[in-house]
Amino acid sequence: MEGNLTALAGAWRTGTVYPDGVLSAYAVTADANSPVLAVAPGALTFSATVGGAFPPPANLSVSNSGSGSLSFTAVANQAWLQLNPLSGTVPNNIQVSAVTAGLSAGTYTGQITVSGSSGTTKTVSATLPLIPTRGRSACQWPGWGVTLHLDQKSSGEYDCYNYGNA
Repeated sequence: MEGNLTALAGAWRTGTVYPDGVLSAYAVTADANSPVLAVAPGALTFSATVGGAFPPPANLSVSNSGSGSLSFTAVANQAWLQLNPLSGTVPNNIQVSAVTAGLSAGTYTGQITVSGSSGTTKTVSATLPLIPTRGRSACQWPGWGVTLHLDQKSSGEYDCYNYGNA
C-alpha cells in the first residue's frame, strides 16, 4: 500500500490487531475537554547553613493546561521537605519549605510528587546543599594526636592547619 494513511484501507477494521502487517499503528486523541495537570518549576534548589535560618520557601505552581476541573494531591518523599497545602483544586500554589533543623552538613535530595484527579502525575526534584557554619573549627584526628583547625573561606573551600601539636 502506498501513500498516506488518512483513512483505513477497505480490508482494515477499527480496533482489529493485524500481527502480520508490515506496519502497525494507532492514534489516540485526548478528549478536548480533558484536564491536564501542569506543575512548574520542574526542580527546586534551596541553600542553608547548618544551625542557621531555614532557607526561604519556594512555590510550585499547579495548574490545568487542558480544560475542565482538576484537583490535586501532593506528597514529599523526605521529612525535610514540608508542603502546604497537601491537596486542593487548581489553579493553586504549593509552598515548599526546607526544614533544616537536626540536619548535618551535606547535600540532600528529595522528590515532590503531585497527582492530578485526571490520573496524571508530575515529579519535581528538590536539592538542599547544607553547608557547615563559616568560621574556624577544630577537630581531633583519632589515633594521631593531632588537632586540625579548619578555616572556611568565602568561596566555601576550607584551609586546614596544624598548629604544631603533632
